[in-house]
Amino acid sequence: MTQTAARGPAAVVSAIGSALPAHVVSNEDLTARLDTTDEWIRSRTGITRRHVAGSGQSTADLAVRAATQALTSNEPEHVEALVLATTTPDRCCPATAPAVATRLGLTGIPAYDLAAGCTGFLYALATAAGLIAAGTARSVLVVGVDRLASLPHPNDRTTVPLFGDGAGAMLLRSGSVDEAGALGPMVLGSDGTGADLIRASHPGALHMEGADVFRHAVDRMSTASRRAATAAGWDLRDVDRLVPHQANSRPPTAASSPHTAPCSPHSAPD
Repeated sequence: MTQTAARGPAAVVSAIGSALPAHVVSNEDLTARLDTTDEWIRSRTGITRRHVAGSGQSTADLAVRAATQALTSNEPEHVEALVLATTTPDRCCPATAPAVATRLGLTGIPAYDLAAGCTGFLYALATAAGLIAAGTARSVLVVGVDRLASLPHPNDRTTVPLFGDGAGAMLLRSGSVDEAGALGPMVLGSDGTGADLIRASHPGALHMEGADVFRHAVDRMSTASRRAATAAGWDLRDVDRLVPHQANSRPPTAASSPHTAPCSPHSAPD
């Protein structure tokens, strides 16, 4: 894994936004069509419900809603770039980001998609911070959005309960590293040897090796958390909150504190 350090101006969080589909699918809804039970799902994932987009709700729709909330929850700023992280673009080409930018009234700015799976939003933040550090943009809108509920086979009880749909947005501006809201060091990495552990060639064809994904997640998240804390000059004993990206409450991290909180924009644990 590679650690990225801030150079030049720092990226400072200016505003945030989020969006969820209105339709909620509960565990009871799933038991009506899958060979499973509410207790089976709860005991293995901690999830009780998930938000699922309707057939007429696109990835861009969710992205625009989240971005609009971010742009209107703070003093208006001129957005100079948009980075959109998604595994489920509305189409392979052209990218979803330019369409989102146009719908936001930002036609003409650099806008592009970034695909990095579950780590997409973090990679998008790092990319946006790089644009700001390089002086390419003074304000960057980052959007993470996915319609993951469409990926599992509708009858696969091991994956359907895990996935939902949602979007989050963050507006970053150029600032100084000592400001409140400034992004700190980031730890990024990849391992292509595990490329087949989670794969989906098209909607309805998601395949996941759950046990192997679990082991990799716990190991990599723990290592990355420790490295990020070290890079920031923090002692883990002084960390009050650790919020990992995970779709359910089962995979803990070895570096977790008593205040660890499972985090997902689209699935809700107990």
